[in-house]
Amino acid sequence: MIFERNYTVGNRDVGNNNKATNKAILKYLENIACKHSDEVGYGINTIEQTGVVWILLDWKFNVIEKPIYGQTIKVKTWSRKMEKCYAYRDFEVCDEKENIIAKATTKWVLLDAKTKKILRIPEEFPIKYNQETEKHAFEEEIEKLREPENEEISMQLKTRRTDIDINNHVNNLNYLDFAYEILPDEVYYQDLKNIRITYKHQIEPGKTVNISYTKQEGKNIITIKTIDKTQLHAIVELW
Repeated sequence: MIFERNYTVGNRDVGNNNKATNKAILKYLENIACKHSDEVGYGINTIEQTGVVWILLDWKFNVIEKPIYGQTIKVKTWSRKMEKCYAYRDFEVCDEKENIIAKATTKWVLLDAKTKKILRIPEEFPIKYNQETEKHAFEEEIEKLREPENEEISMQLKTRRTDIDINNHVNNLNYLDFAYEILPDEVYYQDLKNIRITYKHQIEPGKTVNISYTKQEGKNIITIKTIDKTQLHAIVELW
């Protein structure tokens, strides 16, 4: 089943070029994914009843043409595949003429809400989510990201209370804020249209993290670690 919603780009969604930011578009995708699970009965409001929660592991995002302020876009999502402990969800963003202007794929796990342990996805879930196994946002699967061996720049950043979400850790999309913070000016102001994020360990409230940046093969690679650099929180690639 293709699940659809329309969104209008607001003034808080655009940058100084009057176009939607990457984070704003990803917010639409995150929102519709939650709405789809709400419809199926495994959303945020039913966590206490179901005892399970979806946790995002990976983003792969490509924007073709960014929408502008006031533009209405159609966001589509579907459950593409569920196997063992992993679920894959894809997205398309279309303009008023149904042209695809952005696409994404994601990888998720199902967690026990109390124990925080990863669960094997129940056999009935693919039926409940009415999978679209033949429709792919990308031809290839999400590739594994590897931590770069060197760093060009590093900085420390203390998490804010406003970074924390309903699961009591830093919201998935705020990792993107951390990544943008360390980018050199000449990179920050580029029109970056591709994003890969792999989440490894959650960032808890009040923690200070170490962020490092390097550029390899045309990609801007950011790693987010604990302050002592012993634990990896996430790897972000932008290009």
